[in-house]
Amino acid sequence: DLIYTITGHEGNPGSSRICEKYNTKTNSWLPMATYPRGEGRYEQGIAAVGTDIYIFGGTNSWGSAKRNTVDKYDANSNTWTLNIATYLLPTITGEMCATVGNSIYCFGGWSQQQIISNTYLFDVNTNTFTPKEDMPTARKGGIALALGNKIFVIGGSTMLGFTDTVEVYDVTINDWT
Repeated sequence: DLIYTITGHEGNPGSSRICEKYNTKTNSWLPMATYPRGEGRYEQGIAAVGTDIYIFGGTNSWGSAKRNTVDKYDANSNTWTLNIATYLLPTITGEMCATVGNSIYCFGGWSQQQIISNTYLFDVNTNTFTPKEDMPTARKGGIALALGNKIFVIGGSTMLGFTDTVEVYDVTINDWT
């Protein structure tokens, strides 16, 4: 019954630090604890496990504050914890994330001036990453949706432009269709 919106792009002066909760039953918004990074964040990967919401990488609106950090918002206590883990790349933006069980899978993104095809499993119990089978299509800025033990990675941008490609990752066998 609750939807959270966290950070994003808000035009000039740039990236947002807003965290808000929408209650679908009362049709109302409530401001929550402000995201504590001064430069804000957008183009981040984001996924939730239970009442914890994880932010992976991202940048400010000018691209001058690219990150490889993982931050966590605890919706129960309305608190933030910064730097719970470090992404396996020097910087990452535009990655797509989805949750299966207690694991978050992160796909693609923009790192070191290129669009990538990497797949990583993030274990929320140990705050560690494990490399998995790369996506067939390198991309950023699409969407990842979990259905059972499969994650559908849809659309996004490649080095050549936008793509409408849909690929399916099976978490049980670490393989792509």
